[in-house]
Amino acid sequence: MIDQVVTTLRAAGFRTQRAYPGTAMPTITEIVAAVQLAKAELDTQVTVLDVKLMCPQNLGAEACEDAAITAAEALKDIDLSCVVGAVEFDSRAGLFYISCMATKPQTERVYLDLPFKIGAVEQSRVVSFTAQQELTETVTVLSEAPWTVRLEQFFRNGFGEDTDPSGDEFTITNGNEIYHGCKWTSCTRLTELDGTRQIREGTGMYRTIIG
Repeated sequence: MIDQVVTTLRAAGFRTQRAYPGTAMPTITEIVAAVQLAKAELDTQVTVLDVKLMCPQNLGAEACEDAAITAAEALKDIDLSCVVGAVEFDSRAGLFYISCMATKPQTERVYLDLPFKIGAVEQSRVVSFTAQQELTETVTVLSEAPWTVRLEQFFRNGFGEDTDPSGDEFTITNGNEIYHGCKWTSCTRLTELDGTRQIREGTGMYRTIIG
């Protein structure tokens, strides 16, 4: 989790590393971030990280606050809940600093554990996936029938949504099975108290198995 946070903040443009005692603090000339473990409850599997943003005095407290909000928004994209504290000033170091406490919320909703992709894009918020074949007047052999697919996802308030590849035709990978030539035919979005439920239905031409 710490490595994931460090990588995310670096991608957001922050010079970031794990908090250290043990080494001397380098000279800080820009806004930087240090990530350290604040609390880990092994029984409940709740982990809290302290993401500390440090800012040179000449940039001011406002820049420190803005940086903390930017960092918190970036961490939302990896499903972390953040609480940003108040800016403080360290007169000895000549730095403004602010803490952003990042927590991995306990998942109330269970998502699929199997690898799931639309095209090459991973989908991490899949609630259920259904695929069905039916005989028709023109298709009398079940193995030759096209597939009807249904994908349900849930996006919690304040967190990002799964993204899709470009293009109207794609593959769907559900664990070790791949549905080819897929197209969406309907999309329903339901606003609920704690987020948005998205249900999409479509068609697939045929299915293959990996391995």
